[in-house]
Amino acid sequence: KQPRGGNAERGAAYFNTMCVTCHGREGKLPERMKPFAKQMGNPWEVMHKILNGHPGEEMPSLRAFDHQAVADILSHMATLPKE
Repeated sequence: KQPRGGNAERGAAYFNTMCVTCHGREGKLPERMKPFAKQMGNPWEVMHKILNGHPGEEMPSLRAFDHQAVADILSHMATLPKE
């Protein structure tokens, strides 16, 4: 399920620039994290983590992204493999 208003193609460009180093091309890293596609059942939580980071983890706050960029990233994440 793709979030409304997001553009997966633009999101792929952001993801492959900013996120791929830590999360891998398929969004399955780090290994202790469930794949992104499985997290898309709650896109608001994922958006919150992108913008604010994740306490106790290495995920930084990416407040430099506006909400459209995050919606685009979420749309790309929804296209990633579920397994």
